Amino acid sequence: MKKIKLTESDLEEIVRRVISEQEEKKITVNMEGTWNAGFHSVNQLPKEVKANLDKQRQSIDNFIKQNRGSIIKFDIQVGESKVTNYDAENNRKQLNSGDLAKMRGESIKKLFTDYYKGAVQSGNLDKVPEFKITPIIGGPDYSREEYQKNCGKEAGGREGQKCKTFFEQYKPHQFVRITVEAIANFDCIANLTISVAYKEEKLPKGTSRHFCNKAVFNILLNGIVIGRANLNNRPFIENNGKVNHSYEVTNWNPGPLYITKNRIIGGTKRKIASNLDIKANVNRECAFKLNPQIAQKVLERKSTSIDIAIQGAVDDVHADIPYVTIYNGDEGNRKCVYAGFPSAKLTRGSKKVVYIGSLDACADKVIKGFGNNECGS
Repeated sequence: MKKIKLTESDLEEIVRRVISEQEEKKITVNMEGTWNAGFHSVNQLPKEVKANLDKQRQSIDNFIKQNRGSIIKFDIQVGESKVTNYDAENNRKQLNSGDLAKMRGESIKKLFTDYYKGAVQSGNLDKVPEFKITPIIGGPDYSREEYQKNCGKEAGGREGQKCKTFFEQYKPHQFVRITVEAIANFDCIANLTISVAYKEEKLPKGTSRHFCNKAVFNILLNGIVIGRANLNNRPFIENNGKVNHSYEVTNWNPGPLYITKNRIIGGTKRKIASNLDIKANVNRECAFKLNPQIAQKVLERKSTSIDIAIQGAVDDVHADIPYVTIYNGDEGNRKCVYAGFPSAKLTRGSKKVVYIGSLDACADKVIKGFGNNECGS
């Protein structure tokens, strides 16, 4: 039998996939009780049923908070038995199959819509969820003959035990079940930009300046490499062998989904023995801007947050994590989400993925990790 050898990175990927597959993207709440026969409006919902629904809404609220930034969709599934229904609020008007379920679904929708409109106005929710009503017709067939047989005068009438037993078979099919789904909203991070840089003026006191050519890092969002940052002092060598001092291109391109900018942002020139002009000990920056395609991949991997990590990409890699700046929004309306030296530590020469911190699903704020944030300072 052939043995399979797994590297440390292979094991990390397996664990990540298991955790990702276990993520909760959906929640279902079963309403305890329902309307009395023929009733359907909000004000006719029994008080104890309404009180229980208010309690159950807490679990829905918590689910929405955990998935803030996602598109929230409600599916209000209303069960209706095959008993001939009537509108008790409109002169006992006879209804077609499914009509009563639809009216009850509209009432539940109104309850939640009014509630979430208030949450939006108070700033606790980004937008009112989307709603769908699904009538579900089920249970045993119903006939007038069976009704007369079990509920007629000879059987003891409508209040007789035989009639009550007869209708018990239909009760399990009279229900309200609410399923809430969180669907990742790719648009809100489509303009997310992550910059990694060495900025001499930002170095903590007592920290040595950057001279090496081992400062090459992969930047990962939810386990996906979105780009490779080359912050070396040596100039890039393009495919044609030409020395590029402008740093407007990188020597590694992961594909068309990534928009990468790499540039020098200041510093002094030095001479080396080969007589090549290089910029040593300078400020260098690599910025990676997401587009909708890669944003979708990131949030499909994990929809509740954006976990940012760094990984050494060369042997004997530089040990210091560079200065990280995160912006969200287009050029004219950018918001600084994080700026600073993350508190996480790299180990010299290690290619292990190191977690830096997490943003919420819409990249509006830091929710974990990173360290001191200089945005706004």
